[in-house]
Amino acid sequence: MKGEIKIEPLQLQQLYVQDRKEHLENKVIPALEGGKFVVSSRYFFSTIAYGHAEGLDVALLTGMNSNFLLPDITFVIDVSVESCLKRIEGRGEDKEYFEQKEKLTKVNEVYKKLPAMFDNVVMINGEKAINEVFEEIKKEILT
Repeated sequence: MKGEIKIEPLQLQQLYVQDRKEHLENKVIPALEGGKFVVSSRYFFSTIAYGHAEGLDVALLTGMNSNFLLPDITFVIDVSVESCLKRIEGRGEDKEYFEQKEKLTKVNEVYKKLPAMFDNVVMINGEKAINEVFEEIKKEILT
């Protein structure tokens, strides 16, 4: 994701879909069938948001991912693009392909629409202190 390899946006999203399918079949579903909890830091919601940032249609991206399991609950940590860029720059590493203001603005637009598009998507204010974000997530899980 450092932009070293050029690939068409649709091809990239198709690769993500294939990777997700393999990951679900070989890791997630067996874990769930074994009675385990599965926590993921990203899922197909990211594909929809980042694919849209590349100019792909949200409905197309949603359709490409329509056969995947829906999580019991999804938390979107809502952070302004400016705060996001500041945090990225604070890592002290080179920015990756999507870590540009224009792309992150489009990504953010889609993430804000997810609660209306899918059940059990909860927006969490990520501008708060870490312990406050944690408490808000914990409250959502326990209710």
